[in-house]
Amino acid sequence: ETRRAANAAALEEQRRAIAAEAEAKLAAERAAAEETLRAREAERRAAEEARREEQRAAAAARKAAQAEAARREKEAADRRAEEEKARRRAKAVEAAAAKKKGKAKNNKAKKAPPAFKLEEERRAKAAAELREQEEKAARLAAVQEAARRAERDAAERAGAAERAALREAEELAEALRRSEVDAEEAALARRVSRCEEAVSSESTGGAGSCSGVSIGWRRASARRPRAASRSGSAPSNA
Repeated sequence: ETRRAANAAALEEQRRAIAAEAEAKLAAERAAAEETLRAREAERRAAEEARREEQRAAAAARKAAQAEAARREKEAADRRAEEEKARRRAKAVEAAAAKKKGKAKNNKAKKAPPAFKLEEERRAKAAAELREQEEKAARLAAVQEAARRAERDAAERAGAAERAALREAEELAEALRRSEVDAEEAALARRVSRCEEAVSSESTGGAGSCSGVSIGWRRASARRPRAASRSGSAPSNA
């Protein structure tokens, strides 16, 4: 009985220890589960806060984009309104200018001369232009003719000067030839005179020299007509 009581007490103690251990284990597991739940809840709340922050940022961005779009739309509308005003002002200015131009044209048409006067003025102007062109052509022809005449005169003067120079050279050459012939004839005449004096004195030596002088006289007389014929005139003292 005592052993049974002791065993029963030991079993009870063992059971109580197991139960306490199980209770402690359950308490630890329960605490871990609660800590996990708390951590998950914190994560959920953080995620929820981040999502809300993202939503707030997206909403702010949408509002900013909407405000920018509204501002741009307003600027475009203002610009279109200004362009429309400018177009209207330009049209008004063009209409006023066209009206003024039409009025000026009408006034000019009223003040303009008749058509036949315009035609007469046009014909008179054309005739004046034609006369001016003809006068210009006549002046040009006169200038060209004067230039050609001056060229011909210059050429004629140059030819005359050349011919005069040639003629002067020929005359100078002829005069030189005549002077030579005259000098030779004078010398021969002096020799003939001396020979005649010698013949008159009946000198033997003089007669021989006189024959040579007579031959020279005949030769000089024969050359002189030929020289005169080359110059184109008869000899003066042949």
